[in-house]
Amino acid sequence: IQDQYADDNAFFTAIFRSRLSWRRPLLHAIAAIILAVIAVRSDALAKATYGLRDLLAGKDTGITVEMPATEMPAGSDARILATVHRWEKQAEIIYADGSDEVRLPMPATQDGRFAFTFYSLTDSVRFRIVTPALASRWHELPVFTPPAIDAVTMTVTPQAYTGRPIQVVEAFADLGLIAGETLTVAIQAPLATEAWLLSDGDGDAQAFQPASNGRLELTSKPKQTGQRRVRLQDAAGHRVDCQPFTITVSPDLPPIIELRAPEQ
Repeated sequence: IQDQYADDNAFFTAIFRSRLSWRRPLLHAIAAIILAVIAVRSDALAKATYGLRDLLAGKDTGITVEMPATEMPAGSDARILATVHRWEKQAEIIYADGSDEVRLPMPATQDGRFAFTFYSLTDSVRFRIVTPALASRWHELPVFTPPAIDAVTMTVTPQAYTGRPIQVVEAFADLGLIAGETLTVAIQAPLATEAWLLSDGDGDAQAFQPASNGRLELTSKPKQTGQRRVRLQDAAGHRVDCQPFTITVSPDLPPIIELRAPEQ
């Protein structure tokens, strides 16, 4: 053996021929190329590519979410629609419930979207849409507590010469009065910072003024028959219209004198 490998060149040539055949590295290279081609075509890599693009763009291209565009008063229903653009055509909604998360399926609609409705919301809610392969960002449905009336008193004060009694109602109810009589509306609305009395067909809005006991009050002399409603506004600018009511204004006719005696 010593004589066989006495020449250094012969020694190294024999070692490389037996230990490092060119066939094995070539097979490894071919296998690596095949695996790379399969990986490029696989859904996993495609999903990762889409996910990276969405992350860099800062938007969700796999799921489009449709929701109410403005704040909603407490007690409202909110319908959520989701369109899944790729991969599995199924969707679920995840929403926060206190410190927990609730996960529910979203039924498919006839046009291929997925729908879910929140009923009688009492507070803002965060949610997201997920599929087996995709997840939207977290969205929020903002809900506010609208200003409301705790108490109302409407008083009609007649002119003295008519002899008519004072009318007092404690609700937004239809009223009849004679032209020249005074209508006073007093409301108790803790969340309202401003209020107006609106008349249908009349662009003018009469503003309420602060009164005693934290009430807002408005005094006017209606001239025309028509529907009225009170509009409330809170400090954040949220507006709510109250139940409408009708004021019927009769003309103030001159008195009729009937001569009873003497007959002739």
